[in-house]
Amino acid sequence: MSFKIAQGLFEYDFTDHYAILGVALDASGNDIRKRYMQIARRLHPDSCKAETPEGKKLASDLFSKLVNPAYTKLSADNQRTEYGVVLRKMGERLGQEKDRIHLTFAPAQQLLEAQDWEASYQKSLQELAKTQYESFENTLHIIGEISQLNLVYLLRKQLAGSTASKRQPAPVAAPVAAPAAAPA
Repeated sequence: MSFKIAQGLFEYDFTDHYAILGVALDASGNDIRKRYMQIARRLHPDSCKAETPEGKKLASDLFSKLVNPAYTKLSADNQRTEYGVVLRKMGERLGQEKDRIHLTFAPAQQLLEAQDWEASYQKSLQELAKTQYESFENTLHIIGEISQLNLVYLLRKQLAGSTASKRQPAPVAAPVAAPAAAPA
């Protein structure tokens, strides 16, 4: 079974592993591991509480084809660092294409205009993550919504960085001290 998600960063042919796990883009390795363990308890074939064989199969497929690869990518520090570099580049790209971004999820649109966008991002993400793997039929939709939040977060971070660099005054060279006179 192949999973198709067409919202957020997925629209740019990019697999948003953070959205799959329902963690913030700045999540620590420990946060990622905790979230993975929560999801594993819900989806793993040995502990899944789905009532139908189709539900159990869907849970197993979500676990093996989405969650495990995402965790593998983000659990190793070096891979997470490399992925972070790619995300920063994606943020730069989004900053250049900001007029062509189409948001369909109201909290993502609100995040785009929020004053305290970092806190708003965290709050919206936590709310979505609570229900992300409760109804397996809605999981892909919620992953897409989280990915839209991630897209807006990257965009806001990029825009904040570019305005901060514009506001900073040019560095002033430190005055050079006159050489001390040599003792006679």
